[in-house]
Amino acid sequence: MSQNKVLDAVKVTFLLIIISGSFYFVGESILNQNIVAGNKSQEAAVVSSLNEEREEPGARNLLYKCNSEHFCDADYNNDGLLNKDDLQILQNHISLLNSGQTGNPMVNEGETADINGIEGVTLQDLDILEAIIYGDPIPFTGELPCECFTGLDYEAVYGPDHPCLHLQLDDENADLYNASGAGTSDNPFRIYNHKQLRSMGNDINALDDDYRQCKDISFAGTYSATKPYFTIGSSLVPFTGSYDGNNHSIANFEYRQGGPFFKDPTNGIFDVNGNLIRNTTSRVGLFGSLYGATIKNLTIVFPKIIVENDYVGSLAGFASDSTITDFFLTNYTSSPNVFSVIQGKSSVGGVIGQIHGSHLTRIQGAKTKVFGGFYVGGIVGIMGFSSLEKGSNLGGDIRLGLSPYPWTENFGGLVGYVAASTINESYSNARVAVVANKVGGLVGGMNGSDTDTIISNSHATGEVVGEDAVGGFIGHMSGGEIKDSYAKGNVQSRFSTGGFVGKKGGGGLANIYRSYSTGKVTGLSPAGGFVGALQFNSEGTISDSYTTGKVSGLIAGGFIGASYASNGHTIINSYSSGNVGGPLGFTGIGGTISIGGFIGRIEDELSYLNLVTTSNVIGVSGIPQFPGSVDYGKFKGSQGLPLPQQQFNKSYYFEGAQCPPGCNTVGISIPNLATFQGNGLSLPPFNWTFDNSTWKAVPGGLPILPNAGAN
Repeated sequence: MSQNKVLDAVKVTFLLIIISGSFYFVGESILNQNIVAGNKSQEAAVVSSLNEEREEPGARNLLYKCNSEHFCDADYNNDGLLNKDDLQILQNHISLLNSGQTGNPMVNEGETADINGIEGVTLQDLDILEAIIYGDPIPFTGELPCECFTGLDYEAVYGPDHPCLHLQLDDENADLYNASGAGTSDNPFRIYNHKQLRSMGNDINALDDDYRQCKDISFAGTYSATKPYFTIGSSLVPFTGSYDGNNHSIANFEYRQGGPFFKDPTNGIFDVNGNLIRNTTSRVGLFGSLYGATIKNLTIVFPKIIVENDYVGSLAGFASDSTITDFFLTNYTSSPNVFSVIQGKSSVGGVIGQIHGSHLTRIQGAKTKVFGGFYVGGIVGIMGFSSLEKGSNLGGDIRLGLSPYPWTENFGGLVGYVAASTINESYSNARVAVVANKVGGLVGGMNGSDTDTIISNSHATGEVVGEDAVGGFIGHMSGGEIKDSYAKGNVQSRFSTGGFVGKKGGGGLANIYRSYSTGKVTGLSPAGGFVGALQFNSEGTISDSYTTGKVSGLIAGGFIGASYASNGHTIINSYSSGNVGGPLGFTGIGGTISIGGFIGRIEDELSYLNLVTTSNVIGVSGIPQFPGSVDYGKFKGSQGLPLPQQQFNKSYYFEGAQCPPGCNTVGISIPNLATFQGNGLSLPPFNWTFDNSTWKAVPGGLPILPNAGAN
């Protein structure tokens, strides 16, 4: 078209109208200037007369008129659809062309003009308009941002000839991650298949873009010598973009060191452009490493990741300053013997090996065996300066794997180790069974202050087995705060065994509020229904808590096994009712026996207030007993230093509780069993009340915490 072509009032061969929010062509119709100018009655009449033509071959969506690449030539606002906004732009162009001027409005190449009140009109604007009017398609230079629908959805919504449908058919067979979309937040790259995911991992330029997954993807049968195991990003080049799984899944992802399709990265793995992208088996997962990334709405199904290195998880080996929401790790089958497998040395998690400065919300793992030697968790291996909201691990199994150290520690059903982080409304029913220290049903090790390291409204119900500092909820609590939480799993270890916390103290202030445990506790020394040992050089408070679990041990207490707390602990409004003593189940063991209804042994001056036990004290049987080293007591077993009687003025035991001959009666005898009415304990000569906003009364039983990570 020449620059000076005159556009007079034109009889147009196609009429542009809106029907149901889209443009349609109707053959041999006349463009009436009155309609364009806004005569709504005439426009309505034309639209009405054409309603019946919508299904006829002559009535076609303007979007069908595309060039060979399916890019459309009239989507002015680049939203993928022709709608009212585009119509207004078109009407403005037509208005300025029919504004009463004679001749061409003189818009020169590379310049703009203000015409009829519209600013910035270009020659390209006029060319596009004339091409539409005369039916001459011109190349569309923009990207068509199609939605992530299935072909059936597009056909149902837009008809069988919609260009996005054609684009999608091409996308589904694409090899490259950038086959469709622009990699931006409003027009992300669309991922349909495993080849595109592999392409992401094989191009350093793909690691800072935005993605949306459009279909379920499986890697089953896709690995080969020429298509080895891979990750997206690594410690050298982390993924920094966003990935929206769009509620789809990625199945059968594998990375197995020594496996048939393993490519040793020691000498370097390079991308398609020759850039080094991996040189170690550290930081392995679907995403090797995340930094400032966002992952959401994604499910990983039946992964198998086995490496002999650190930072390993199904989703990512390591995540820093990242946000992960609505992620699920699951399995194909309900068979009890089929599990996903995640294995490494240190910092191993079912989902992420280690997180720092990151935030996880609604994260769920299920039926996954997680193996490691240090910092191992069902969801996360290590949490630092991070948060986890609504996390859960269902039917998992945490086990000892390769250890880089001569000892092993920090194993948890949910998280291996927590520092300066928060966990809320989370739970685990995973079994944690390892020959290791600091082992917990929810968290292995916990450290920090009572203001920056907090676990709340959470619970653990799985069995826990370990060596030292083993608890139904937390293995070793060095510092921090736990509140409104409970544990129900049975616990067994040799040393510092507790129904709720194995070992408490040894770091900063460590507080526990409004919590309980019900699992059976079996240990050697010390073992407690709620806490195994209050450690040296520590301080903190336990309040408004109880335990009902049976306790067996050489040094054992219904609530606390032993206290070595150096005058630093306060226990308030707490209660135990489980039997203490009986057969240990350990053979060839002998030593000091010290068993009490509430506490087994005291070696400091604890601050007690309103402590009650109704536990029966049962003599230990089946082990050698050293002469003169057996102590039983209805409240406390033995003490390592002279203690003033007033220390026990608020310590109560049930007068009718069972106790072996020679049992001491330090404390205050009460003639009746403790009773709970509503949310409070009613027991003369005092009463203490559970917080009604947190606890729920159980008729005839102990109150419960209904909001502690309810599943």
